[in-house]
Amino acid sequence: MSLEITRENAGVVRHFSGTVTDLRRSIEEIHADLRFSELRYSINDHILVAIVATSPAVLELAAFYASPSYLSYPIKVFAPVEEAREWIARGVA
Repeated sequence: MSLEITRENAGVVRHFSGTVTDLRRSIEEIHADLRFSELRYSINDHILVAIVATSPAVLELAAFYASPSYLSYPIKVFAPVEEAREWIARGVA
């Protein structure tokens, strides 16, 4: 898997290619950056999250993770990155 993180003025773009295996590394890298508190957006290009579980405890955590109440920020899915940039431009000063 290939991961490219590009810093922009007010955010980051994470471009994944191949099989996504380093999602955690990308999160840790961005959160560890001293400029993290200045971020206003993140564009994640080519990412799918699949959780496979049978344990009731894990299924409960997965349901919470996938729920809107877990995320404290707006999130939308776009096909072309240009539409994501337009949406961000409307909401980021």
